[in-house]
Formats: sequence, C-alpha cells, structure tokens
Amino acid sequence: MLKLSLVVIGLFMVFAVLCTGCTEQPATLMDSQIVIEDKGEYTMDLDPGKYRVTLQSDEPIDVSFSTVSSYDKSEVTQYDTVVTLSNPAVLKVKNPSLFGMGPNANVMMRVIKNPV
Repeated sequence: MLKLSLVVIGLFMVFAVLCTGCTEQPATLMDSQIVIEDKGEYTMDLDPGKYRVTLQSDEPIDVSFSTVSSYDKSEVTQYDTVVTLSNPAVLKVKNPSLFGMGPNANVMMRVIKNPV
C-alpha cells in the first residue's frame, strides 16, 4: 500500500512538473503613446496567438491586420478587441489623409498577448 501511494505521489509530481508552463501567461507587448504623422503608419509583427488590442486616438485612425480582415476598422478614435491569429500577422495603425495636410494622431496603444 505504501509503495502504491509513493508511485501515485511520484506520478503526480512528474505531471505537475511537466505541466508547468503549459499555459502561457499574459504578456504586455506594448503600452505607450505613439504619434503617427499625417499619412503615416505604425506596424507591429504578431505571432500566432490571442491578443487584446486597445487603441485610443485624438484623430480618426485605421486599424488593420494583414492576415485577418474581420478585425479591421476605419476612421475610429477608440478600438478595443480580442484577436485570435492562426498565422503570423502585421498589425497596422494608420493616420489616413486626403491631402497630406492633416494633424498628427496621438495614439495610446496597448497590446497584450494571452489576455485573461
């Protein structure tokens, strides 16, 4: 009986060690303010995974993902969504312009991988 208990405890310990790191923890990839000039853009490469992207801007901006267009938005000042990427993608935040004479966009950008 004692041997069986030790075997069960040993298996439990091995399983616990193997599972350490099985679930990825949330990681803040970016949390800062950026300035995007008129007709300019900011890009960020993203690996496959789940991300929470939050943007706030004082000017309308366009948000797009190179591999998944269902998350794209045009002329928004607030953007907050959870994105699941099955392939690598490029997040693009663009300050659109008609004539190149518009204002800069001050954008607060936060990107979290594996949000809770």
